[in-house]
Amino acid sequence: MYRDKYPDFNVRHFYEKLKKTEGIELSYSWVKQTLQGAGLVAPQKARTASPAQAASTHSLFAAAH
Repeated sequence: MYRDKYPDFNVRHFYEKLKKTEGIELSYSWVKQTLQGAGLVAPQKARTASPAQAASTHSLFAAAH
C-alpha cells in the first residue's frame, strides 16, 4: 500500500493515513519498523546532544550536587 498509494509520504503521514482513511489500527512503531525492514524508508540516525547542550546539561547537573 505504501509503495502503490502513498509513495511520497513519510512514516508519520503514512501511519496517520492508515488510521484515518484506511481504518487500519497498527502501532506507529510497527509501521515504521515494517517499512524500514522492507527497504521502503531509510532508518533515521540516532539523535545526539550537541556539545553545547551536553555541556549545559552537565553544568546544571554538577551544580545540583
